[in-house]
Amino acid sequence: RQCYKDTICCFMRHIEIWHEWSTWELLNTGGSGVGSSVSTGSAGTGMINAKKRHVSLATCVLELAQKHIPDSTLLAYGQVQILESQISSSSSNGRQNGAP
Repeated sequence: RQCYKDTICCFMRHIEIWHEWSTWELLNTGGSGVGSSVSTGSAGTGMINAKKRHVSLATCVLELAQKHIPDSTLLAYGQVQILESQISSSSSNGRQNGAP
């Protein structure tokens, strides 16, 4: 994360860096300690909370980027992709749990 923060300082107007940082936040699975402190009984809940945290961090990066580069289609599209994947995964989880 610190590497991306430092890179953004130098390349603020380069949208690729912002997009890569948000992708890293979304796909990063280690280093936060979220999953390691979860007991076995609540492992599913801990993983769901960790995924929500990663999605939240990724969208925050894209929102910050859009404040600096408001006319970027790539950044807006990246945020929409993340949010749509969350909606589709939550609706499919609802169907698996017996909801209509």
